[in-house]
Amino acid sequence: MEITTVELPEDYTLIDTGDWHLGPLTCHFDGVCAMIERVAADPKAFVVLKGDLADAISPGDKRYAHTSMDFSRLLLTPQEQSEKLIEIIRPIKDRILTSVIGNHEYTHINAFNSTKHICDALGIHYGAAASKVRVLTNGKLAHKLYITHGRGMLPTGAKDPIQREANVKAALKRKLEGAGHSDCIYMTCGHFHRLIRVNPTIGKETMLTDDGKELHQMKRYHGDQTASYIPPEARFYGCSGSFLRLYSPPGSGAISYGEMAMYGPCELGWLEATVRGGRMVALDKVLAGEENRMAA
Repeated sequence: MEITTVELPEDYTLIDTGDWHLGPLTCHFDGVCAMIERVAADPKAFVVLKGDLADAISPGDKRYAHTSMDFSRLLLTPQEQSEKLIEIIRPIKDRILTSVIGNHEYTHINAFNSTKHICDALGIHYGAAASKVRVLTNGKLAHKLYITHGRGMLPTGAKDPIQREANVKAALKRKLEGAGHSDCIYMTCGHFHRLIRVNPTIGKETMLTDDGKELHQMKRYHGDQTASYIPPEARFYGCSGSFLRLYSPPGSGAISYGEMAMYGPCELGWLEATVRGGRMVALDKVLAGEENRMAA
């Protein structure tokens, strides 16, 4: 666990992203570049990187498919992928709050730590496996963020799409809440290649109280985002999607491991958290362009 403290303006946007998987043809490289341009154009946009930026799959890995690699960019090894990532991240390096390692980079950690290499080259805070970001505004604590790559699976078994979405959100919340960092207003992971946002629900339940004579309706409320204990229902939870297409471009003859594994399609993009007056007030999904219409 790493901890970093940053000073940010009262109003800012947090760009929450990861799972770029640079290297194979299935990486939506143009989408990554568009997101970086969006950050560069907004002086109040700041970023957390959540691992698997490099695909980092070597020929000895059972997931490796030589035909799926992007030979036009010559990004065949974790080292080459890391050097390209340094190049494309450099314009926004001063906006990145932390960068954590993903399971793909972790595969090579004993020989080459891609995430730390990128952080060292650009002067970015290296968040290791999980990082807490303490956000100050005008020198005072405004809120804390919990950032990790994630692991395991989320449930997909419900037949009804409404129930399936509810199950996935509940499982994501339970997984992040289980990390135990009760003082974080925002808890987020990547890994699952799904864009998921869970907004606070603490004000939605109707409760009853009385004044000794009559019953009155009330709602629960928790307004202190700097508290050492923030109720789970008062927090925001996120899974930041990915930029890895399921299928390689038609006509390329390439085969991705996701296609062979019969993974389902997913939305490509990232999350944006809105902070106003030092308080996190909204969490939104941003889709990475027209390609989302193509069973990406």
